[in-house]
Amino acid sequence: MRRREFLGSLAAAGVVTTVGDMSNAAPSVRFGFITDCHYAAHLKPNLMRVYRDSLVKMDAFVEKMNALAVDFVVEGGDFKDLGRTPAESLVYLDAIERRFSAFKGPRYHVLGNHDHDNISKEEFLSHVSNEGQAAAKAYYAFVRNGVKFIVLDACYKPDGTPYGRGNFFWKDALLPPAQVDFLKAELASATGPCVPFVHQQLDAQDATCIRNAAEVRAVLEASGKVTCVVQGHFHDGSFREVNGIGYFTSPASVLRDAPANAFSLIEVYPSGGVKITGYQAARKFSRRVDPKT
Repeated sequence: MRRREFLGSLAAAGVVTTVGDMSNAAPSVRFGFITDCHYAAHLKPNLMRVYRDSLVKMDAFVEKMNALAVDFVVEGGDFKDLGRTPAESLVYLDAIERRFSAFKGPRYHVLGNHDHDNISKEEFLSHVSNEGQAAAKAYYAFVRNGVKFIVLDACYKPDGTPYGRGNFFWKDALLPPAQVDFLKAELASATGPCVPFVHQQLDAQDATCIRNAAEVRAVLEASGKVTCVVQGHFHDGSFREVNGIGYFTSPASVLRDAPANAFSLIEVYPSGGVKITGYQAARKFSRRVDPKT
């Protein structure tokens, strides 16, 4: 199979998940989202994770998003996996960042736990770039066509210690008080809809969720400006609606041999409504609505 045929097979359209009001004629913003690439050339497949295929899967994502002419792209964390040395981890990070940078437009990163396997937060950030920033940041916000996007970093231990050089447990994540305040301020200053991104989940209080998820959800709900949160970390993917906010957890790109893949086209409407079109493994999820408490 020629490379172009292979990439084409990676980008078969899936089905659609929607949340909020879709009555507006056209979306304000269209962007691509991929998460949990876990690139590491030396690691053997395990737990259905095929680490070595992540570069060609990123190629497929970028090619599709360039073809769709989306406004920007976001990778949702666990961009790379554990190298045998810190230097090798950085080689893996540089390799997948080069593939990601083939997108013809703005690019953004969300920090995941595996991005801290044996390197520091600062080392990871020094090897990637986020549009509009002199240096990449762990958390930040940007605005496109009246929609504010808020990137959060929950890669902190329950005592507030930042992850770094393997000093973490994947079931322990926290959004520190400074970031909760940052989130409140960004929501308060927004003049239109807001879409937050975070690697770990906010929609429940289980093993894959941020320890203070309920506190963060309360902030989002109080703002009245959030219809959908975009997440990663839980490789199977899910969609849950809690108190009127949809929490979309994208399936992991790393799962299964290529040409299997998972990524999404996400469209945000002036009303704040969100439409998610999945590709390949990014299937439509059963909708779970939790009662207001």
